[in-house]
Amino acid sequence: MLSSSYSIDKPATFNSQSLTVTKTTYNFQSASPYRVPGPTRQFLLLSIKLTNISGLRVSYQVADLSVRNSAGDLIGRAFLTGVPDSLTSGSIDPNDEVTGNLGFEIPKDTTDLKLIFAPRSWGGRWIVIDLNQK
Repeated sequence: MLSSSYSIDKPATFNSQSLTVTKTTYNFQSASPYRVPGPTRQFLLLSIKLTNISGLRVSYQVADLSVRNSAGDLIGRAFLTGVPDSLTSGSIDPNDEVTGNLGFEIPKDTTDLKLIFAPRSWGGRWIVIDLNQK
């Protein structure tokens, strides 16, 4: 881990990328009547900004982003319909940025949520962003 002192609206930077969570939306409603969270769960929507701070083009994968709850469980992205500006994998040109939203299905009563950004190219290093404080 690099640091756990990052929080919402504060850029977390390592190597060639900077990641910022700009907004959290709890109890997000999927556009599909068939895609609802379980009875003890809710959808969390994260607004994310990825910035390439290098002089080279860099790629990113949404699979490198997950949420960790207070029990230590890693929760991968939920496939939701009706997500505005959905973030997809791709590449970022030098000194450019990409913004978008990612959804996760989390327990309603969970506390101490963290966003984990762990690109495979970082060799086992990752960034942790506290989603509970601003």
